[in-house]
Amino acid sequence: MTGVKEEVELRRALDTQRRAQDTQRRAQDTQRRAHRILKDVHRILKDVHMILKDVHTDTQRRAQDTQRRAHRILKDVHRIFKDVHRILKDVHRILKDVHRILKDVHIGYETEHSPDAHIHIDA
Repeated sequence: MTGVKEEVELRRALDTQRRAQDTQRRAQDTQRRAHRILKDVHRILKDVHMILKDVHTDTQRRAQDTQRRAHRILKDVHRIFKDVHRILKDVHRILKDVHRILKDVHIGYETEHSPDAHIHIDA
């Protein structure tokens, strides 16, 4: 009877060992699949990183281009305002001359048409 017990225990031990090996094999398969998935995720993240770098570089380049265009436009606007300022100064000077001339004409007209203008005193 002792031999039967030992045989049953031996069978149980072998069965347990077989189940343990199956479990270990499944664990290794799962580990391999997980490793493969992590490699894929890593590759995808590298691709995303490259895309983001390209987008960042492209955005920076476009921002610099826009900044350059804006600076060029502002320089043109500044030049135009300087020209307008110069023209307005010339117009102001001309209007001052016109005002002085009109004042002289008005004074001359008043002098010529004043009641005293026609009195000639012969000395």
